[in-house]
Amino acid sequence: MKKRLIYSRATIFGIIGAAIIILAGCVIIQLSAVSSREVEDRRLLEEANAALALRIEEIMQQDELVFAARDMFQDASWSHDGLRILARDWDSLRIWDAATGTELFRLDVGDQERVHETLWKSDDSQILAHYANGAVRLWDTNSGEQRLIGVNGAFGAVWSHDESRILTWHGDPTIYDADTGELILGLAAPNSIFEAQWSRDDSRIFAWSTSAVRIWDANTGDELVRIVQEGRISTAQWSEDESRIMTATERGSKVWMWDAITGEQLLALTLPEGSSAVRLNSDGTRITTRPVADLVHVWDAETGEELFTLDNEHPMFDQVRIGDVHWNADESRVLADSGLLDIFWIWDTSRNPARLLLTLPEQRWTSLNGVNWNSDYSRIIAGGRDVRIWDAVSGEELLSLTHPNSSEVIGFNPDETRLLTITRSSGYNPNIDRFAGIFVWDVSDVME
Repeated sequence: MKKRLIYSRATIFGIIGAAIIILAGCVIIQLSAVSSREVEDRRLLEEANAALALRIEEIMQQDELVFAARDMFQDASWSHDGLRILARDWDSLRIWDAATGTELFRLDVGDQERVHETLWKSDDSQILAHYANGAVRLWDTNSGEQRLIGVNGAFGAVWSHDESRILTWHGDPTIYDADTGELILGLAAPNSIFEAQWSRDDSRIFAWSTSAVRIWDANTGDELVRIVQEGRISTAQWSEDESRIMTATERGSKVWMWDAITGEQLLALTLPEGSSAVRLNSDGTRITTRPVADLVHVWDAETGEELFTLDNEHPMFDQVRIGDVHWNADESRVLADSGLLDIFWIWDTSRNPARLLLTLPEQRWTSLNGVNWNSDYSRIIAGGRDVRIWDAVSGEELLSLTHPNSSEVIGFNPDETRLLTITRSSGYNPNIDRFAGIFVWDVSDVME
C-alpha cells in the first residue's frame, strides 16, 4: 500500500529582512533592517524546519503507517464501522476514508463556532456536534446538511440510547427530538449542571452540580431523587446497575454512597487527607482513591472497609506518584501509570494484599501520554513521543511507532487491526502546532 502524507496547510515561514509576529491568529509583518538577531532567528528556524523534515521522513518510512494528515487537529474518532475517521481542527470538521486516506468531506464552521465535541450516530449517518459557543447541531455525514438543536449555551450534549432524543445541559437539562430538533422537555435545576446522562432504558436523567445530584423522569420531567451532601460536590457517579450513587467533596476528603431510588445515605467514608481522585468501580462495590503523595487505596463501597492498597514498590516511591488507574473487566488486575515518569504497573488484585506483577518499561525521565488496555486486556498501549504496545502478560514490547511530537492514542478500529493516534494542536504555540496531525497505523501483526 502506498502511504499518503496529506499537507492540508503546509506553512513555510521565510524571514529575510523581516520579523514575523503572530498574535491571536493574525500575522503582522514588520519590515526592518537585517540585524544579527534576525540572522540568528532565521538560522534557528531553518534548523528546526530541517529537523522536522527529517522527523517526518522517518515517520513515513515506517511500514505500519497507513496514512497521515497534518493540520491543527484537536481531536479525532473512528466511525462505528471503522471505515471512516472524523477529525476536528479550529475551524472545520473533516472525514477521511480510513483505508485510503482520501478526504471524503469537509465542513467549515468558522472561528466563532469552534467545535468542542463530536459524537457519531450508531449507523454513522450523522454527527452530533457541540460547539464552543454552546450551540448543538446535527450534520449529515454524506450531504453535510446541518440542523440546529436547541439554543446556544449548552455545556454538553448526548444521544439517548435509542437515538430518538438528544439531551443537552447547562442551567437546566433539556430534551429535544433528534429528528425534528423540537423541544420536548425542560428539567428545572437551580444551578449549572456539570454533567448529565441517560439511564440505560432512557426513562430517567441523572445530573449533578456542585450543590446537588438529581434524577428526573425523562418523560414527565418529575424530579424523582435529590441528594445534597455536606460541602460542594466535586464528582458524582451513578453505578452501572443504577442502584447507587457516589458523591465526593471538593477536596476529595470525604465520600458518600446513596440509594439511587430513595436518596437514602448508605455510607460516609473519610479518606486520607488530600485525596485527589475518587472513582466507583463498574459494579458499584469498590471505591478507588488516590491521595496526593501516597498509595492508591481501594475500599468496600458497602462497609467502608479498606480492602487493599496498590504499592508500586519503587525505591524512589516518594518521588513517583501513581496516576490514572484502569481495571480489567473482572477487576482481577489493575493498570496504573506514574503520572510523571515513563513507567507503569500492573497488579493482581484477586488476592489481598494486591501483588505487583509488572513494572514497565525501564525507568526513563520522560512522560507517558496516557496508558490503557486494549479491549480483551491482552495488550497495553501508551502514548508519548513514541506510541508503544506491550504484551500485558509477559511485558514484552511488541511495537513502537514514531511520531513528530508527543502524541495520544485515540483508539483501535473495531477489529483492532488499525490504530488511530493524534498529535494535538495547542492553538497558540506555532512551535507545537507545526507537529500536529492524525496518524493511522496497521497494527494487525502485534494484535493477533
